[in-house]
Amino acid sequence: MAQFELCKIDEIATGEKKRFMVEGKAIMLANVVGNFFATDDTCTHARASLTAGCLRGYEIECSWHGARFDIRSGEVKVLPAVIPLKTYPVEVRDEAVFITLKS
Repeated sequence: MAQFELCKIDEIATGEKKRFMVEGKAIMLANVVGNFFATDDTCTHARASLTAGCLRGYEIECSWHGARFDIRSGEVKVLPAVIPLKTYPVEVRDEAVFITLKS
């Protein structure tokens, strides 16, 4: 497993999300009331960037077809997606946000 620093905590305000490339993977990092969550940035339904979608609480909505996912677990909340979203462990330390990718 490898850990990667994505950003400083003050670079993503509450309710915002950003896209990062890590080891060739597109990752979306979201801040929900000071808690950070990392998921794949690509919708499992139509391959759209979720960072372009709307974040409402703990749900991200794909801007293409309206599929929604829980960013805490990756669970599909609204069709047309049926495959859960991959999530990544997040750690905040020294005012920075880190994620862990399995090798």
